[in-house]
Amino acid sequence: MTNASDRDASQREAEHNYHARASAEEARGRARAAAERARRAAMADINTDPDTSSRMALECTHGAGNVWNGAELTEHFTVRGFAAPFVLVTRKSDGVDGVLAFRHRPRYYFNFVPSP
Repeated sequence: MTNASDRDASQREAEHNYHARASAEEARGRARAAAERARRAAMADINTDPDTSSRMALECTHGAGNVWNGAELTEHFTVRGFAAPFVLVTRKSDGVDGVLAFRHRPRYYFNFVPSP
């Protein structure tokens, strides 16, 4: 009888683990969907906000020297990846990783935030 009860316990544990994994995957899926909605909302905000429509407006908000066009971006940063409206970068001057926001038209990169 011990073998049957061991098999039952093992099966219950396997079922529990299966449901726990499925539940965790479902939670990750919900988190990814929420992050994607937030990213798309940020992209829409940045690309329609009059405060990001010109370099001068961006520099008024983020400071002179904290706004870059495409050529300046590659001069000061190494690009690691894009997920509009964000770009993952490494600052060349000191090797610090971080994130910049960007708008599409006109294309400007701004608001460098170092990674924690």
